Amino acid sequence: MHLLLRKSLILAVLVCIQLALCAALADHICPPTRFEQKLRAMERSPDPGIELAIGGASRAYEGINPVSLPWPAYNFGDVGQSPNFTCQVLQRQLDRFSRLKKVILVMDEWSFGGSDTITALDYVKHGYTMLDPKADIGQGETWVPLEWQARWPILRYRRQFLGMALGFIMGRANRHQTPVYDAVAPPDPGEECILAKSGFNYTPLRSPDLSEKAGQERVAHRLLGYTPELRETNFAIYRAFLEGALKRGAQVAIVLPPLHASYRKYADKKMSDEFGADLPRLRQLFPAPQVAVLSYTDTDFPVDEYQDTDHLNGKGATHFGQILTHDLMRLWGKPQP
Repeated sequence: MHLLLRKSLILAVLVCIQLALCAALADHICPPTRFEQKLRAMERSPDPGIELAIGGASRAYEGINPVSLPWPAYNFGDVGQSPNFTCQVLQRQLDRFSRLKKVILVMDEWSFGGSDTITALDYVKHGYTMLDPKADIGQGETWVPLEWQARWPILRYRRQFLGMALGFIMGRANRHQTPVYDAVAPPDPGEECILAKSGFNYTPLRSPDLSEKAGQERVAHRLLGYTPELRETNFAIYRAFLEGALKRGAQVAIVLPPLHASYRKYADKKMSDEFGADLPRLRQLFPAPQVAVLSYTDTDFPVDEYQDTDHLNGKGATHFGQILTHDLMRLWGKPQP
C-alpha cells in the first residue's frame, strides 16, 4: 500500500513538472498561430491609431484589404473564425482604442450556424496551434470532440499537456506556414502572405477554378461547418456585441461579401433560408442608421479577382475595399483630416 502511494506521488510530481515546463516553454514548443503572429505585430506599435476594425471569418480576412479604405483600419478576421471569437476580438479592440469608432462585421449564410471546419490537416498546412486558444466550449473551434472537452476540461486549453504534445508534433511536421510580414504591401506579389501592419491575408493572382463543379464543392465544404443548433447562441452573441458597440458610440456596418455566380447557383437552400430569417431579426433590433447592412452577394467581380468561388484574392480585396469606401462614406461621411 505504501509502495503504491509512493509511486502515485512520484508520478503526480513528474506530471506537474511536465505541465509546468510545457506552460513555461509554450511559445518555443508550439509555434504561434497566424492570428497570434499578426496580433503581436500590431500590438508592438505604441499607437496603432485604428479607427476602423474589420471582423469575420475567411471572407473578411482575405476579402477586404484595409489599406484601400480611407480610415486607418485593421483586419481582425481569420480563417474559420467563429461568431463568438469574432465578437470577442472586436469588443476587445473597442475597449482598447479610444479612436476606434467604426466596425465592419462581415456576415454570410454561414454566420448564425457557424462552427469551425478546421481539421488536423489544416493545422499542419497553416501552422495553427493544436487546441488553439480561440477554442471555447460550444463553438467547435477545435477538432477535439466537444463531449470530450465537457468531460475533461484540460482538453480545452492549448497550454496543457495534450495540446502541447500535439502542437509540437504537428508544428514540427509543418514546413510551409504562411509567412507573416510586418508590412502593408506584399514584398512579392506572387506570394501568399499575412500583412501584419493591416491584418490582411494577401492571396496572389492565380487562375481560379470558377466552374459549376467548383461552386458545388465549395458549398459542400461550407456545409461541413454549419450547425443549425448554434443559431440562437450565435444570434445572442451578435446581439450582445452590437449592443456593446453602440453603447461605445461605434458605427457598425454588416457587410455581406460577394460570391461568384457558380457558388450562388448551388447555394444550400436551407442554410440560405435560415440566414434570411435570422438577419432580419437582427435588423429589427438595430435598424438603420444604428447598424447598416450592405449586401454585395450578387455583385460580380472580374475573373482575375477571385481566389475561388466564394473568396476574393488580393486584387479583388483591394477592389472591394474601394467599393466599400464609396458606400461607407455615404453612410458615415468622409474621414476627418
